[in-house]
Amino acid sequence: MKNLLKNMGYYTDWHLAGIPGGIPKATDMHTTIDASAFGNGKDDAADVINKAIQAAGNAATEENKKVIQLSEGIFKISDTIRMDRSNVVLRGAGIDKTLIRALNDGPGTIVLGCLFSNNKYPVFTSPAVNVVIDVKTGDQCIEVEDASWFKAGNILKLDRLADDNGDPFGASGGKEWLRNGKFFIRDMNNGQNGPASSEGFRPVSQFIEIKEIKDNTLFLTNKINIDFETHLKPQVWNTQGSWYQYIGIEDFKLQTVEAVKRTSNWDYNPPGISLSLASSYCWVKNIESDGKYIDEQGRGFKGQHIRLNGFRNIVTGCYVHDSQDNRPGGNGYGIQFHGTDCLIENNICDKLCKPLQGYASNGGNVIAYNYVPNTETGSFDGPYPVELISWSETAIDASHSAYSHSDLYEGNYAANISTDATQGNNGWIVFFRNHAWGQNLDQTIPQIPSRDNLAACNISGWNNEHASIGNVWLDPVTANLPFGAALWSTPDNINSDKMAVYSIGNMAWHIKNRNEDNGSGFNNWDDGWTFGKFFWKLDFNYAGNKIESKDSNDTVSKDTVSFDTALLPESLYLEKPPDFFIGCIWPPVNPFGASHIERAGTLPAKDRYAKYSEKHG
Repeated sequence: MKNLLKNMGYYTDWHLAGIPGGIPKATDMHTTIDASAFGNGKDDAADVINKAIQAAGNAATEENKKVIQLSEGIFKISDTIRMDRSNVVLRGAGIDKTLIRALNDGPGTIVLGCLFSNNKYPVFTSPAVNVVIDVKTGDQCIEVEDASWFKAGNILKLDRLADDNGDPFGASGGKEWLRNGKFFIRDMNNGQNGPASSEGFRPVSQFIEIKEIKDNTLFLTNKINIDFETHLKPQVWNTQGSWYQYIGIEDFKLQTVEAVKRTSNWDYNPPGISLSLASSYCWVKNIESDGKYIDEQGRGFKGQHIRLNGFRNIVTGCYVHDSQDNRPGGNGYGIQFHGTDCLIENNICDKLCKPLQGYASNGGNVIAYNYVPNTETGSFDGPYPVELISWSETAIDASHSAYSHSDLYEGNYAANISTDATQGNNGWIVFFRNHAWGQNLDQTIPQIPSRDNLAACNISGWNNEHASIGNVWLDPVTANLPFGAALWSTPDNINSDKMAVYSIGNMAWHIKNRNEDNGSGFNNWDDGWTFGKFFWKLDFNYAGNKIESKDSNDTVSKDTVSFDTALLPESLYLEKPPDFFIGCIWPPVNPFGASHIERAGTLPAKDRYAKYSEKHG
């Protein structure tokens, strides 16, 4: 299977995702801060924590990382916690013991790396340098016009123009295009995302790390995830990613409320936790971010619980949930990521507008073994606080901005999984051994039972080259709801009243205005572009109670046992079960199982969610 994916252009070396060797075990306690010294939430502890971070950073080395230990109790925070010193860990006594309660305004409550807001690079430390030889998927070196701007250890941004000038119907068929999403993308006049690009928008990018330099050739620690051919004008430029490394936060609960109560859903809402664009080899581990809390001023959580940017960063073992505002426009986000070779693993995201999503991701990321049971979408225009609507939002969204590419989604359990095209299209995404049942699990959420946007796997219009392999779609309950189930939704709405396994090519921007910002034409179907580039193999679906595959001729095989089970590896990024699977069946999704419990019986994050719900209600 790995060779098949590689031959088709899908396969990336996802085993490189995250920190090599895993999260470092820091044991040297530099400072202990006691909550009782601040009246257990009465007095502000931000200044003391920030000074401790600076002091620990002065003493820390890569070989001897320093820990700031927070005691049991409540820590009141009214300023950003600046984790801007390498090799420093902020650690609580556990999510049930240490609570940080914070007013949030600006770049975020806790920022790992450089302090800046709105996804902007505050400083780029080189001009954009031309790449002079074609760079192909899997390469580990690139030749540039002038390497004198760089040195070993630098983390660069590599980007290029869209294929065929952004036109999916151009002379060469086109692979990428840009509608209106300018997030993280360089253009002619915009210097906030890097050096201005005289050629125009550059929606395809990834981070690279220099291992060594010989003449004008850069040898890399990681691999190229998508082609960067010279006719698309690839360039590289230096970021601050290598300045902030091996920074971690662990083992506490966070309650964040907005510093100024906002009523517009389009107001900037900073994240609770931000791993900045200038960060690498950093981590967030065993953190609960709780959006239920409302303070005495009536302020609650909005925005994003965790924003993950940068290179080889990790979010693991976390639980992010609830928001006071789940309207579209940046509210009620769970874990959002924009980076390269990052790992998002074993987390719970629940009752949010967009619980887990890619955001113009840079390839090589692994999103694995996460549990996302419910979404909640608020009325677009209010009133505030908002009422929930019947639209079934995506639980796991491979991209909410162009051009996400080359990411692996493995072993997740979710209400549904999709790739949208809100800001443009995306490509080369692999869904492997996931389970999605098609609608919110919690039947007490007001918009349930919903009939809007129900499907297990939804790939929006004009998305390019997606693969679905070894997944289990729907379940015995959703396949037998009164309105029934179908293999796919169709443009002529034949199955519009049924639960769909696949909805491929819907919610497409009309071809005539795909590069405009007027929004007209949305909710159309494309002309078969996405379906023609969508590949599925060995997926079990409950609409027909069988394993089916779609070949390159768009033919669906009806034979239940047509393929050798050995074709399906246990994982596309692991050689053995991760530690958190001890005592649990791995892999957690098996389309060849004889019953549902064997196909999708359990997941450690799901079991953790059940225990938490039993304890806390």
